[in-house]
Amino acid sequence: MPPCLKNDATTRRTHVDEKNDAPCFIIPQAFTQEHVSDCYSVLLHMAAVCLRHYLVQIAICGFKLPWWHIPCKGKPHKWLITHTVQFRQEPGFRQVGGIKIIISGNPVLIYAKTRREQYAMTSEHSQRIEHYYRNRHVRNRILEFLGCDRNSEATCMYVSHYTDSGKYLPRAEPVSSVNSIQDYRSGMFRSLWDRRSLVADLDIEYVNFDFPAEAYLDPHRSFDIQGTVRAALNRTLEGFGIEPLRILTGRGYHYLWSISRSSGAFSQLAWLGRKCGSLHEYYRAHPCCGGAVVDDELGYAYSGLGMVIEYLCHSIVRLTAKDSPVPVQLTAVAAGPGERGREVVSLDISEYADPLNGRVVHVPFSPYLKPVLKHGIVHDGIAGRIPPMTPVPMNGMDVYEGISCMRSLEKSAVRASETSATIPDMSEQTTPLITAYLGSALAAFHKRFYSVNHDSPGQWPQTYDRFDPGALPRCVARVLRYPNDLLLTPEGIRQVVRSLYALGWHPRHIAGLVRSKYERDFGWGNEWYAYSASARADTYTRIFAGLITVKLDQFVDFNCQSTREKGYCFIPQDNCGIDTLRHKALERSTL
Repeated sequence: MPPCLKNDATTRRTHVDEKNDAPCFIIPQAFTQEHVSDCYSVLLHMAAVCLRHYLVQIAICGFKLPWWHIPCKGKPHKWLITHTVQFRQEPGFRQVGGIKIIISGNPVLIYAKTRREQYAMTSEHSQRIEHYYRNRHVRNRILEFLGCDRNSEATCMYVSHYTDSGKYLPRAEPVSSVNSIQDYRSGMFRSLWDRRSLVADLDIEYVNFDFPAEAYLDPHRSFDIQGTVRAALNRTLEGFGIEPLRILTGRGYHYLWSISRSSGAFSQLAWLGRKCGSLHEYYRAHPCCGGAVVDDELGYAYSGLGMVIEYLCHSIVRLTAKDSPVPVQLTAVAAGPGERGREVVSLDISEYADPLNGRVVHVPFSPYLKPVLKHGIVHDGIAGRIPPMTPVPMNGMDVYEGISCMRSLEKSAVRASETSATIPDMSEQTTPLITAYLGSALAAFHKRFYSVNHDSPGQWPQTYDRFDPGALPRCVARVLRYPNDLLLTPEGIRQVVRSLYALGWHPRHIAGLVRSKYERDFGWGNEWYAYSASARADTYTRIFAGLITVKLDQFVDFNCQSTREKGYCFIPQDNCGIDTLRHKALERSTL
């Protein structure tokens, strides 16, 4: 907490200002030029927490301050700082109130505007989808993907769909009837949780942190950028004999295959997963689908699968590091600016950081409305340029044929008559992949990682809570001081992992520190009811520490300039200490 802010409960809490009906923060002490930077960062954090989906303009007591990037839910927002409060009405935006902050008796108002009005499906669009769903081939392919065999009950545990707010809404029971497909006009998702098998899923996608709609507006370029990664993954899986179902989505691919619960591969994965802790306690406390619970063996196997998929991704990074036109990252880690902004190819294994019962995958041949339903991707002027899309299996198609098919309901319906959407059983073929993992340096690191436990919550006041973020560069300290939303972003977690690694921390205790932030009251809402804070902290820390251990992370972008370019240098200053920390990390990695 900056020295000019009163460090008590009344400062950290909010109340509603009756006159303006806006959250109000009381900052009773003097506000001076000396403390402008610290106060400014706190005000921005307040706005980020309360108005994370909005663009904000802010004025602070007459001081002129520059443009800043504040990461919120995956995309940095620009905050224009002016010497007076200004609000400009623009097409497609509406004013939604503001935050009132009292500084030495002088009010400072932070106003917000929404990115666009909530998306509403037109009757024409709805009718087109309804007509599309009447195609029997489309319906049959969807049922295949859900695990239905000749109208038998689906093997997936449940299905879900997008709501108008861009959130997943799980249904209590799986689709077992052809007729119920009509209800999913906003797209259908099936649970990775399956009655008969463990479903392996690897998601590859193009991510642009500055222009999130890039993949939808220029799909040929976006998929060309992924060509090196796609080719390397295909070769690697073929080497193990794995032939997955390849699904083309709006900005990338899903590679899926199943592992039978009666197979030796499943038993091996369950054995590996026992090193991942007691997730069974979480599953028992969070039943769904009429009281169903993920059993211990399946939960452990899912954890083990995540470690094996992590190893597979390491192989892809090694094969593509020199040839890929943009950085190839495990999860959507921010990168510096490139030809069209900050763009990366993400090997997204974030699903393995969460419990199995909450993860889903988009069903092929169902509508793909992510660009218009998810906040922060497109605005009204761009939405009309993106045609209706449906993910389609690649089986036998090249990427350009796939793009054309995916962006046309008519072509997608024809494609449904020509191919299968069944997730193939690759149980036997997965065994060599597991064997390769077991002999790797990554597996040895995982063994060391899980050989140590987090400090228990009862110990935190004497351990993790006593750690002073002031020992870290300010850009990293800010992530720990204001973890919502910064510690939810892959880049934020990676900066913490790199920094504490340089200081000699055991990676499992780094995860413990991250977990302790997740389980403190930083305004998370119900974030950690649906997910496991412990599993999320473990998996992300393990991923980034593992990259360091096997020399895939050589700290090339762990410096002041790169941090600024990625939008994570919030209060620029000379000699912040991150470059010194980088040297320590390099020295430790060579030991």
